[in-house]
Amino acid sequence: MRWAVRVVVAAAVSGLPSTVHALLTGRDPLAATRVAATLISGFSGTAPAPGHAPPQQQFPQGDPLFSRYQRGLTVSAGAAVHLAVSAFWSAVIEAAMTKAAKSTGAKTTGAVRTRRSAVAGGAAAGLVIAAIGLELIARRHPGIRALPRLPQWLDHVLFGALVGALAEREKSSAPGRRVSGASRVSTCEHPATKGVST
Repeated sequence: MRWAVRVVVAAAVSGLPSTVHALLTGRDPLAATRVAATLISGFSGTAPAPGHAPPQQQFPQGDPLFSRYQRGLTVSAGAAVHLAVSAFWSAVIEAAMTKAAKSTGAKTTGAVRTRRSAVAGGAAAGLVIAAIGLELIARRHPGIRALPRLPQWLDHVLFGALVGALAEREKSSAPGRRVSGASRVSTCEHPATKGVST
């Protein structure tokens, strides 16, 4: 699975907790996406962004068509911001995982155990990202502070866990690791085979 695909999958699936919460409580499931657009200078979530006003003022502000246009524009911008931020943090998490594996000299001790470690490490990274985004950055962005806290934290934890799991899956399916594993098995079985043949 290519890195870009892993980013898209993690970014999309990680929004499940907040989406389910929004649907169950009657909130806007796209609220977080709209809020992400406010991180771009010029987007307030209500007023048109500079340079993106409808051509020739086809429908003035206050008109239902304008509101529909602005909502679509805000969601598109928010999705782009969300994807960009997800790509950044995915790269950070994977780089940290690689560095940690090298510094500890970690070796594969079993696919299940390795994947669990990757998921746990990714989830821990998600908690750190949540603290940065929902506590520090949110101080200057009221829209972020207005979002339900627990679902957003769960989104971040799930994102980190997915990044870790998908990255480890990619590594475990790499040709080099498969060949290495096969070589270890062959080495372990060779003496026994040799004994039988003699």
